[in-house]
Amino acid sequence: MAPRGLSHEEKRVKLLEIFHESNTRKDALGKLMQLKKDYCSLEAELNAYGDSNPTKVEEMKRGAFLCKEAALRWTDNYSVLLGYFRRQTGIDVQDIRQYLEIGDDYEDLE
Repeated sequence: MAPRGLSHEEKRVKLLEIFHESNTRKDALGKLMQLKKDYCSLEAELNAYGDSNPTKVEEMKRGAFLCKEAALRWTDNYSVLLGYFRRQTGIDVQDIRQYLEIGDDYEDLE
């Protein structure tokens, strides 16, 4: 029966080939170090923006949009249910609002 995998010597040779210092590897390591320095300088520049950071501004815009959409959806849901309940029971809107403790400052979409 033939042995499975590589022998210890074959593994050692493969590892030496992989980790052997070569000009290509040195060039790649040099490029990696330069890219890391560039990344750090760009990160510092981005942090200098503070509250004007474009990423943070975009996140805030997205959050505001989602909040507005949710508020409109719930307002619409409330209006639909209020109309349905009023038609089914015949109770005045002001009585329903008083029972639900909805103030006069609530704005309907109508």
